[in-house]
Amino acid sequence: MQRENDVFLSLLKLYIQPKPGMNTKHLLHDEMLELIRNWLVEWNAHNLDKVMDLLHEEVIFENWTGSLVKGKKNLRRAWMPWFNNHGNFTFINEDLFADQTEQKVLLQWELTWPSSEINFAGQPEIRRGIDIIHFKDGLIHRKFSYSKTTVTIQDKPVALSAGQKKRISKDNCNNRS
Repeated sequence: MQRENDVFLSLLKLYIQPKPGMNTKHLLHDEMLELIRNWLVEWNAHNLDKVMDLLHEEVIFENWTGSLVKGKKNLRRAWMPWFNNHGNFTFINEDLFADQTEQKVLLQWELTWPSSEINFAGQPEIRRGIDIIHFKDGLIHRKFSYSKTTVTIQDKPVALSAGQKKRISKDNCNNRS
């Protein structure tokens, strides 16, 4: 009987060991919210190193233009020009909620930064949007950003221009490998 128990326990241990790609660390609800709040502090401090510290090595990021970046190194390369020439951008947390079971957060934000819109270049722009963020192993694994198609410049709504100059170049973002 002891031998059967030992075999059963050995098989059970094999079964419950983390599989490759399996999420091995689940954050609690409050931990997810705190991580995102701290992450926003680092964004507003324009500290790319600290922002990157909270990302999974296999991070996937899709921004509001549809550009997709895979991998932490590729994302650092894509974001570096933006952080180096940040124009003192700031994010405000408008709303934040988390699903502990699914390890997901929805962040509603307001971004203030210098506009790149035609006829408004360099003027303060307010853009609103949401991020859907997935966690894996206690880190941000997926970040999908969505933006309204109208921004506020000089207290007036301005429709985003099609084909506008992008802040993060396609060369940096469309790395799908």
